[in-house]
Amino acid sequence: MKPVLWFLLSWKRYLKRPGFLILLLLFPVSACLFQKEESKAQEGILIAVYAESSDPDSLDQMLVKKLAAYKDALEGMFSFYPVSSMEELKNEVAARKAECGYVIYEGLEEKLEKRKLKGIIGLYEAPSTVAGLLSTETLFSLMIEEYDKTLFLNYMEDMLPGAKEEAGSGYGNGYLEAEALYDSFLQNGSTFRFVYEDSQYKEKGLLNSLEEDNKEETPDRENKEKATIFPVRGFIAVFLFITGLYGGVTLGQDEKRGLFVMLPAVERGLCRFASLAAPVVLGAASGMVTLWVSGEMGFWLRELLLLLAYAGAVALFSMAVKRITVREELLCCLIPFFLLGSLIFCPVFVDVGQYVKAAGLIGKLFLPYYYLALF
Repeated sequence: MKPVLWFLLSWKRYLKRPGFLILLLLFPVSACLFQKEESKAQEGILIAVYAESSDPDSLDQMLVKKLAAYKDALEGMFSFYPVSSMEELKNEVAARKAECGYVIYEGLEEKLEKRKLKGIIGLYEAPSTVAGLLSTETLFSLMIEEYDKTLFLNYMEDMLPGAKEEAGSGYGNGYLEAEALYDSFLQNGSTFRFVYEDSQYKEKGLLNSLEEDNKEETPDRENKEKATIFPVRGFIAVFLFITGLYGGVTLGQDEKRGLFVMLPAVERGLCRFASLAAPVVLGAASGMVTLWVSGEMGFWLRELLLLLAYAGAVALFSMAVKRITVREELLCCLIPFFLLGSLIFCPVFVDVGQYVKAAGLIGKLFLPYYYLALF
């Protein structure tokens, strides 16, 4: 029980160090702040929209609703929101609450039918902004997408005279069915489909078929496609690694003071490892909280086991480095070396290993540094 007792006493000692305790708490707090900032960033560029027509069934109001619900591959770049009056739109743009604002003038559908394309939509934008230039294509593409339905139904009505009035029987059923099919094919993404296949993955049997991919739940797919800007897991790995080296420095100082001299030989090694592993386990607990507050937490038991396994590997590596360096001063000097190596050469921000390998003779000089940092 002595190694366990030594481990708990080491915990108590580290928790009494204000600097180490602040670092443990600062890590999840920083991740939480970054996560909130990312959530704000996902709102995108705010753009106000106002339609002069008050008819809810008009193309004007339908376009406003479509813009307000706009989501696509660039979700997060633009965020359209409706306003109730022209004055409110001007005030929103003047106060820079919105980067720009669109006014949909009354009679949009009638003007499009008569091919009067000038003066159908007005743009108000703040000085020195490019939001209007960037968002115009999005607005007009959604307008045409909505107007195409009208053109299609008008065509169906020309082909089936009186179909619109006879809904529920005869031609009317075909008219309603055509309208439903148009909405269905427009929303389910089956009108156009682009598939990119990697021949290497395909040969290895790692590429799923289209049928299996289409069976995947939409919310799960959206969650997989969302990527966080803040590399939480990478920072946790580096944090635990540096914590382990810091524990090795502290262990060297304890050995100098003779704290382990009175222990039997077998217990001495276990107590040394327990002393070094204590800050790493505390760091793993901080990493677990960080995963939770940042929204990166998967199945908690799996995350816990992986963190503990990694913490154990870090403790063993730090113990080995401590044995090689012998002096804690030298190990302390190596911490910046390992820190820079981990942040630069490991795939925390970007995996530069491929560039190092492709750099020829110069890259080969850095390969030992790269592999050591990656390890």
